[in-house]
Amino acid sequence: MEKQLDQEQIRALFDFVNRKRVRYYDLQVELVDHFASAIEDIWRKEPNLPFDSAVNRVYSQFPITGFASLIDKQRKAIQKEAWRWIFQTWRNYFGWPKLLLAIAVIFALRLVFYLPIPANWIFVSSFFLVMGGGLWTLYFSKRGLKKGGKQFLKLEATYDAISHFLNAVNAAFYVLMFGQLEAFPNWAAWLSAIFFTYAGFLMYILLFQLPKRAHAELNRHFPQYA
Repeated sequence: MEKQLDQEQIRALFDFVNRKRVRYYDLQVELVDHFASAIEDIWRKEPNLPFDSAVNRVYSQFPITGFASLIDKQRKAIQKEAWRWIFQTWRNYFGWPKLLLAIAVIFALRLVFYLPIPANWIFVSSFFLVMGGGLWTLYFSKRGLKKGGKQFLKLEATYDAISHFLNAVNAAFYVLMFGQLEAFPNWAAWLSAIFFTYAGFLMYILLFQLPKRAHAELNRHFPQYA
């Protein structure tokens, strides 16, 4: 009969990765699963090898930095996948039937630009709208980073991506505020209406749909912490 890990040894693996400063529960589960499989593979060849020795042998296969590089790699992978999903979702607004919604919003914004409102005011109002939505999302994200007392890399990496994007938006609007544009020429008004429409869709996906998706995925994989 092949030697397998018992529940006490599984708990010991969780304690081990936690001592190695892996505080994210979703990553802890992956590492414990990896360690358990590797240790049982070792025991098939060396059934008398002590548990602690097997753990140290598996851990020695990781870089000298331990799990730090793995955490950074996983964080980048999560954010890369998130941005891929964001742009795939955003592209749907260029096709039927969401294109109808986009056209309606573009014409509505074009009517707004007919109003005697300085262009800089529109930029500033848009800035505060975007930053307000972003801060609202990040505020509630801080309350939701832990679920059931556990911290998840999936959530933290997702909200980090949102934070980085808001910093870029902040810098862009800061540059625009130096301009002295008082009114939109007709061609610029149409281009601006298109830009603000699709930028708005992107903001909606980033600030509302992406966090909802991240929480839904964790609830599916870890329903006990929903």
